[in-house]
Amino acid sequence: MDDGVKRTDEMKSLIFGCDFLLKNNEDESFTYFHEAVGIERYQYKPIDADSIYPFLLVNIGTGISVLKVILVTIVIGFDDLLLMAEKGDHRKCDTLVCDIYGGSYENLNLPADLIAGSFGKCSRIGKHSYARGDYEHQITEADIAKSLLLMISNNIGQMAMLYGTQFSMKRIYFGGFFIRKHPITMRTLSYAINYWSKGSMEALFMKHEGYLGAVGAFLDTN
Repeated sequence: MDDGVKRTDEMKSLIFGCDFLLKNNEDESFTYFHEAVGIERYQYKPIDADSIYPFLLVNIGTGISVLKVILVTIVIGFDDLLLMAEKGDHRKCDTLVCDIYGGSYENLNLPADLIAGSFGKCSRIGKHSYARGDYEHQITEADIAKSLLLMISNNIGQMAMLYGTQFSMKRIYFGGFFIRKHPITMRTLSYAINYWSKGSMEALFMKHEGYLGAVGAFLDTN
């Protein structure tokens, strides 16, 4: 009996697992609509196995390292950070289109609440606000967490859209440690894909998104 450890390719395993689950579990993938209520937010998307391709898989895990950082909140756990972000107001940190133009910029079709610069207000709001007692505009850790999440999600969404455009893809599946069915991550990624693609692409999430690599590795070694 050969009970040794077998090595498999990480990316290959993720693709094998995603492909297998989409083909064999009809309610595996879903879209997220934040404006809906309760379970109606989760719209499952059965896909015909014969028309599954092409699709883009974006796995957002722990493969990106940022060194020499400072802690922007007292929260250390990722789940706690996302819960904190739910309560935040990014408009206190971010510069919006309305902050520049006084409202929407119709010539470029830019809505008033569109982020023009992440953390753009932080250079103006800080010790000076505290010094003059301007408590209304003080930034909380929840606001910082929300702004950070939106900055990351918007950048991921734009990159995913660009890759999808390059290969003429309409469906983009998201998975990895970053998602884990947190409503705020699914909401921000869905918004980013819809905005950057002008509604031509769809952000989808997977019921077993945390197990794609494990399923794929099992299939690859058996």
